[in-house]
Amino acid sequence: SELHPDDRGTSAALIDSASRLLAAGRIPEAEKDYAAAQARIAQFVNQGLLVNGGSTATAPSSNVFIDGLPGNLGTTITRGVDFGIAFPVRTANAGEFRATLNGTRFLAYKVAYTPGGAIVNQLNNIDYPLKLRMRGVVGWRDSGLDISVVGNYANGYNNALFTPSRKIKSYTTIDFRLTYDLGVTGLSLLKGTRIGLDAQNIFDRDPPFVDIAPSNNGGGGFDPRSARPVGRVISISPSKEF
Repeated sequence: SELHPDDRGTSAALIDSASRLLAAGRIPEAEKDYAAAQARIAQFVNQGLLVNGGSTATAPSSNVFIDGLPGNLGTTITRGVDFGIAFPVRTANAGEFRATLNGTRFLAYKVAYTPGGAIVNQLNNIDYPLKLRMRGVVGWRDSGLDISVVGNYANGYNNALFTPSRKIKSYTTIDFRLTYDLGVTGLSLLKGTRIGLDAQNIFDRDPPFVDIAPSNNGGGGFDPRSARPVGRVISISPSKEF
């Protein structure tokens, strides 16, 4: 916290190590808070922490004390459902068919950034969880051949960085996978050998446009938390078990 012992009853600010304002409060008794700050400084000095802009000797008498250590001050309340469904179908002469569907459906994602602060439902806003994400697979395998088609879905959400917020479109991509077990040929040298073909985003779908600036994590026209900027990717992967 930031303490001003000469200003009785003035506002104080609680600042984390990134100097980001997290909370504001009142100082009812400046002298009482100053004594608490001195005790806190002494605790840090005894722990061997370095003092910036001063020395261990002058630190306890500082007029301003900033506690830059991170603290878990906020509150997060979530509700939702993870679901998964699988339908395997085995046949006598046509191999094995399968269908699966997995996903997460959030019902609420409420946050408060400060102790006692207002709790706001941020569900389906940018930088927070989406209401619905799903992944479905339809596949077939027989005689060493395994083929799968995978669908990935993320629902549309809000770019709350603007007022009023802007809508971001949903995003669906399709992947394709093929694996063949060469061991079924009966050749001993090929036992445990597989070759795979993997095609991600096979229809080369662009991510939905999101009006945000570039960052170290990506961005600049798309949301790196919800979509990939890379289009269709095709790879071949041989593998061998020993």
